[in-house]
Amino acid sequence: MAIDRENNGDPATDLDELGGRLRSPTPDQSRGTLASRLVKVADRVRNLNARFGIRPYRMFLIHTIWTGGERGIGDERIVSRIELLPVPLLKNIGALDEVLRATGTVEEGDVECVEISARYTEDDLLGRTPDIRDPALQRTALEEMDFCWEAVENRPQRPFAVIRRFAVRGVPELSRDGFQWKVRLVKQDYDRGRRGETERDAF
Repeated sequence: MAIDRENNGDPATDLDELGGRLRSPTPDQSRGTLASRLVKVADRVRNLNARFGIRPYRMFLIHTIWTGGERGIGDERIVSRIELLPVPLLKNIGALDEVLRATGTVEEGDVECVEISARYTEDDLLGRTPDIRDPALQRTALEEMDFCWEAVENRPQRPFAVIRRFAVRGVPELSRDGFQWKVRLVKQDYDRGRRGETERDAF
């Protein structure tokens, strides 16, 4: 028997978790933890990076609807465009490769987006909100709804910056001690046009 246990026949006195002395905070209690209370402080500090002009890429969560009732059918219409704030850090975008296909030259590869505010939820980052989708119940997904991330260089010069689309690869990782999410993204085809066009013949 471990030296920190009592041999009196009562498991609750032997194990702290059974005696109730050790417990995990409930979801409601987690909002009052030190890490949760410091999220706003971390966000204000990170926002200084954007104000200083050292976060060159703005990141957006995009929901679109296809008019044909199914993804890829008909015209694509943007129904929700939410910017991630404070501006996160997009890493390794220079690792994207240009690949020649029958349809032309496209970009392929993975990037990583870090220092995303911990106030967002996994559902937000995976596009389940506002269109709630349960991964165990795929039938709850709207067949005509699509979701992606967009990265846009923040610059005042013309021509307009390229709008690059990405899909989430894997599961977002939450770091409470870093007050941030880390998300791996994979490059998608069919970026929007530089002026925001969604028509395929504008690409």
